[in-house]
Amino acid sequence: MYVQLQKDAQGQLEIIVLGEKVQLDSNNVALLSGRWAEALKPSDLPNGISFRLVGELSNGLGFFKEDHVTFSRGKNGTSLEFKVSSIYYYHEWDGMFSLDDTILKRKLVLQQSDQFTFIAHVKKEKCTHLRFCFELESTEDQSLVEILEMAMIRLSCLEGYGYTM
Repeated sequence: MYVQLQKDAQGQLEIIVLGEKVQLDSNNVALLSGRWAEALKPSDLPNGISFRLVGELSNGLGFFKEDHVTFSRGKNGTSLEFKVSSIYYYHEWDGMFSLDDTILKRKLVLQQSDQFTFIAHVKKEKCTHLRFCFELESTEDQSLVEILEMAMIRLSCLEGYGYTM
């Protein structure tokens, strides 16, 4: 097995990928490098553990900097569930249309699409925050990289909404 779970001396969960200990973030999400993702299949991921890609895949693809994306095995065992938290800061926005108009368009797409499940939209003084999730089925032959690439494509399509007002 490429991914192993064990407890350290203090009883804390440790995740070992290909013999190397994986760092956990403050939310106990396992930080998976692109190098490790290359060697894994979705079925190698243990149930109940969330992962986040750190950096890029070896082909240079990665998630947008505004998107905090975690993924885990779906309840049926053959899919990956992606949870996305997108934070856009007003002072960094360089889009053609206003950030508020763009986010409202994306929110509408999320609410009407059968490919996404809309969770929340929170607008604050300095930023606006979208949360949503989606699931991708995987086959036995697909690599984790292939599924991550599919997720990146789906998110880039969503990013396009708001530019066609």
